[in-house]
Amino acid sequence: SFSREAKLSNIILNKIIKCMERLIITSSYGLKMLLLSVSIVQKKSVHSYKIGLPVIYQI
Repeated sequence: SFSREAKLSNIILNKIIKCMERLIITSSYGLKMLLLSVSIVQKKSVHSYKIGLPVIYQI
């Protein structure tokens, strides 16, 4: 179920991006938590890492 995992990765990344926008505004603690969650997602799925990396750099 490659496409299902890709869809899930997209949903997770969209949530991370929305959280990122909010947390960067609010606090550096939030940013640290975000980076932690990103690293957890990347460890879970190399596929989401490959999708996520360009997205994160574009922000």
